[in-house]
Amino acid sequence: MIHSSLERVSRDVPLAIEWRAFELQPQEAGPFDPDALAEKKRQIDAYWPTVQRIAQEQYGLQLKQAELGIDTRLAHIGAKVARNLGQEDAYHAEVFQAHWIAQKDISDPEVLVEIASRLGLDANAFRQGLQDDTLRAEVLDEELGAQQIGIRGVPALIIANRYLLSGAQPADRLLQLFQRYQERGTLE
Repeated sequence: MIHSSLERVSRDVPLAIEWRAFELQPQEAGPFDPDALAEKKRQIDAYWPTVQRIAQEQYGLQLKQAELGIDTRLAHIGAKVARNLGQEDAYHAEVFQAHWIAQKDISDPEVLVEIASRLGLDANAFRQGLQDDTLRAEVLDEELGAQQIGIRGVPALIIANRYLLSGAQPADRLLQLFQRYQERGTLE
């Protein structure tokens, strides 16, 4: 099942996709201010019907609104473990499914181990990888790098280490951008 415009476009245009970590609410930021959280929830609630409609129309997905403030760091570390075990793309698709469709708590290591097991990964090796300090440091470094170049939300695409594209983009727009870049070597 296709979950994103980038995934759809990658079937038509050869792309080298490198997943990078970005937490919307890193642990170091502390808890949300209650007023800010209420405002964010109001904004999400107002836009959520549009998100659901687009997901259904474009991808056949029936998304469910997720809880705000879920700690996703362990899921990002899990992505690094899955990458090292050769299943990064499949892992991302499964985490998406678990979070947005099955409404599972992706901050729970057992949920992540269950995902890894479904992908045929060794559960013990995956569980050990979730505790790997090197992978944790890699996640934190990627997040710092994202903040330094101005990323404030997801999804965000960086094309050729030069162009930042923020927010969900329709597949036809991405296809045009990638084709232009392949033809000209620039998006300008």
